[in-house]
Amino acid sequence: MQLWQGKRYVLLTALILDIFSFLCLVFAYCTPYWYISWPRVYSGFRNIGLWEVCFAGMLLERDPRQVSYHGCWWILAPEVYNIRHWMMPRM
Repeated sequence: MQLWQGKRYVLLTALILDIFSFLCLVFAYCTPYWYISWPRVYSGFRNIGLWEVCFAGMLLERDPRQVSYHGCWWILAPEVYNIRHWMMPRM
C-alpha cells in the first residue's frame, strides 16, 4: 500500500503542473501584446505580440529605404521584411 501512495503523489503533482503549463500556453497565445512601449517616451514602436507588431511612425536609422512604418502589421508581412532582424534579432 505504501508504494501506491508515492506514485499517487507523483501523478497528482504531474497533473497539476500539466494543467498549469497548459493554462500558461493558452494565456501566451491569447495575449495580444507581449511588449508595450512606455507611453511617456515617444517611440515609433508601440507594441509587439505573437502575431503582430504595431508602429506609430517608426523610422530606423539603418533601414536603407528609410520607410516610416505606421499601424499594425502581421509579424511575417513582406512590408516589414527589411526590419525583421530588428524586431526578432535571432531570426
